[in-house]
Amino acid sequence: MAKLSAFVILLGAALAVARPVPGDVAMVCNQTGAWAQSKVDDLTNALNNAPNSNDQFTVLEKALLNNTLGFTGPQTAEVLAAFKFSDDMVSALEHLQPYVLGLTCEEVVNVMDDFSFTGDKLKVLAQLVNLTTDLENNQTIIDAFSFSSDQQSAAQLIAAATPFSCVFGKVTATTVTFIIDVSQNMATQFTANNGDQFTRLSFAQMQVSEVISKQLQYWQSFTVFSFSGSISYWQSNPQPATQDNINSALQWVSKLQVQTDGTNTYEAIYDAFGQRYTDVAFFLSNSLPTCGLYTDPTSIIRMVEETNSVRNPPTPINTIALDSGYNGNDWNIPGFQQFMSDMAAASGGVYRAIQ
Repeated sequence: MAKLSAFVILLGAALAVARPVPGDVAMVCNQTGAWAQSKVDDLTNALNNAPNSNDQFTVLEKALLNNTLGFTGPQTAEVLAAFKFSDDMVSALEHLQPYVLGLTCEEVVNVMDDFSFTGDKLKVLAQLVNLTTDLENNQTIIDAFSFSSDQQSAAQLIAAATPFSCVFGKVTATTVTFIIDVSQNMATQFTANNGDQFTRLSFAQMQVSEVISKQLQYWQSFTVFSFSGSISYWQSNPQPATQDNINSALQWVSKLQVQTDGTNTYEAIYDAFGQRYTDVAFFLSNSLPTCGLYTDPTSIIRMVEETNSVRNPPTPINTIALDSGYNGNDWNIPGFQQFMSDMAAASGGVYRAIQ
């Protein structure tokens, strides 16, 4: 009886950690920079027609080669469903991880439902939980398991998960540089799906702060740049992700304000990326260049290519086009999105567009 009571207490504690607050509504980014659904269907057909696992991975690797676009949650689930063994699915997810734009708890359950055995479901969950954007709704995942011991295991995985950013994704590189636009268009206001109101800048501040405080580990180094017509930085070179440095960076990010002196994209990229080494750079912006040494996108792309041509390995720039609140007044949004996509392609990064 004592052992049973102890188990019940342990299970209750685990579920209490994972259970969402009643009434919480998860904020979901409106991702628009994903693969065309027809191309995803072609990929899954090719995967399903591959005669064995090795051929499946050859198909997947070829499809991802030189790709810059991400997969939405349903698209990720569709691709993963082509892999019939849990170990293969986990390996496939390792290939897909940089391109996953995020999954909801319901989509995670849909992927787990492809497997009959609980061990396989938990193995898949261990990988997917860190790519989930709405862990506030995690009871959906826990309820997918019938037995209390399995629910406990699922709850423990959820409680240990690090939050996934729908803006920056999963930040796993050893050295990381965040480059944040603070020019005038970042003052545009919008309302998120959960009713919260933001300016583009306040949304970017919230997202980068969550990544810094909740994702970065002791073995990583990072820094943050901001730019408008000029460049500012928390630290000129990446610093270890100690708690003191994290606190300092969070304070610096919280004080960022919109500036009205233009958008000097060239100097931002040249200073934060061209003159300093980092394993990956995240470049969040909202408009085409308006000032600086070069304002034409072609010259900036060329600088990125030339910089990476002498780096081994090259540094990817993951670009984020933050167009939330777009009402038709922002000039040349299609041209800006193409520029951001081209920069990611030129550097081997991933492009995200959020509206």
